[in-house]
Amino acid sequence: NKEIGHYGQTLIKSGSPVVCIDRGLDNISADVVLVDNEEGAFKAVDHLIRIGHKHIAHIAGALKIPSTRQRILGYKKTLATHNIQVNEEYIVSRDSTQKSGVELTKKLMSLPDPPTAIFTGNNLITLGALETIHQKGLKIPGDIAIVGFDDMSWADALNPPLTAIRQSDFEIGKRAAEILLQKIQNPKRPVAKVILNAELIVRKSCGATMSKNLWF
Repeated sequence: NKEIGHYGQTLIKSGSPVVCIDRGLDNISADVVLVDNEEGAFKAVDHLIRIGHKHIAHIAGALKIPSTRQRILGYKKTLATHNIQVNEEYIVSRDSTQKSGVELTKKLMSLPDPPTAIFTGNNLITLGALETIHQKGLKIPGDIAIVGFDDMSWADALNPPLTAIRQSDFEIGKRAAEILLQKIQNPKRPVAKVILNAELIVRKSCGATMSKNLWF
C-alpha cells in the first residue's frame, strides 16, 4: 500500500539495504524474493480441471496486493489453456481474512449454478471457506473440492487433509538474507528479483475424480 511504499522509498533513499519479501514495492526498484504466484495458481486450478472440474471458483484476497492479482491471472490463464470460459461470478474478492472466506463462500453457494470446486487465495480465506462448508454439512471432496494457496502446518490435520500450494518460507528467508548480505557488502550491485517455484501438495480435499455436485 501507499504507506509501505513511502516507507520503503525513504529507506532506500537513506542508503539502507532493503530486501522485499513476498511482494515488491510499486514504482520502486528494490531487491525482492517471492514465489511465482501465477504458476502456483495455475498448478492448483490445472489439478482441479484434470480430475474433472469445470465449475471452479476463486476466492481472492485484497486486490490492492500484487500477489492477489497474480493469482487471479494464473486462475484465468489456466481456464483459457483448457478452453473453459471464465465465469466472472466465480471470482470473488474482499480482504485476505477468515471472515471474507466465510462470507464469500456463502455468496458462491447461493449462485443458481454454484461451483463444484473452490481455489482459495490464502490460508485465512481457506479457513473461512472450510467453516462455511462444514456449517452447511457438505462433504469434501464429495460435494465440493477445495485447494488452498499456502500449505500450512495444520493442512494434514484437517479432515480431509488439504490439497495446497506450498511456498517455502525457509527458502524465501534464506535467499532474502543472502541478498541482504550481498547488498551490505556491495551497495552498488544490480537489483535482484528472485522468483521461486510454487509446489502443489496433493492430499484428499479434491479426490481422485469429481463426484456429482450436491449443493443445497
